[in-house]
Amino acid sequence: MGAGMTATLPPAFHRVGAVGGIFMVSDETKRPDEAAMRRILDRYSDSPEGIILRLAWLEGLSRKELNELTWDQVDFERNQLQLPARTIPITQMLADYLRSVYRKWTFLTGNSTNNCVICSDRYHKQMQPQAISRIARRVLDEVWQTNVRLVDLRHDYIIRQL
Repeated sequence: MGAGMTATLPPAFHRVGAVGGIFMVSDETKRPDEAAMRRILDRYSDSPEGIILRLAWLEGLSRKELNELTWDQVDFERNQLQLPARTIPITQMLADYLRSVYRKWTFLTGNSTNNCVICSDRYHKQMQPQAISRIARRVLDEVWQTNVRLVDLRHDYIIRQL
């Protein structure tokens, strides 16, 4: 650029990935890699990390829904999550997974009165929404899913349902 000239970049949503000096947006830019997600779910089978990402990616729960999810909303008889705004059918595999998490949690803490599904390992109480996002970010970064956010897992779930 010559003296006195300025560059004007396109809006941020056009600057997602640079290719050959041209900024392009791809529909797949923020979709997680399925193999990477499976590795996460295998690695973090029954920890808060695994519960967060499993429910966000496989069932499309938002951060608010994850944060507010209680064991009373998990219907093991009907295999569904009964959220205030919607009811989500879950597979038998996910129901069995959640049942094992619940049993482990009540065994480790000796406390069945703490009703939150996603609880802090350290404090044994409900996590703050920001902590849920931080955990998701850290774990996604571990498998090189640096452009994928927690909300993108929900979007990916919706796209897969179409």
